[in-house]
Amino acid sequence: MFTRNSALPLLFLALSTGPALLPAQDEGIPWFDNYKAALQEARRTRKPIFLEFRCEA
Repeated sequence: MFTRNSALPLLFLALSTGPALLPAQDEGIPWFDNYKAALQEARRTRKPIFLEFRCEA
C-alpha cells in the first residue's frame, strides 16, 4: 500500500520522464530569424515574443 510520502517520488519520476518520450512537433510554428519582422508580426497578432539568445563558439 502506498502512502502519500512513498507515492510522491514515483509521481515526480513519471512527470519528469514523460515529456522526454514525446517527439518534437514544431512543423506548425513559424519561427522568425529577423527581430524586426517578428516584432511586426507580434504587434499584428497581439501575441508575445519568445526570444532565444545563443552564442556559438
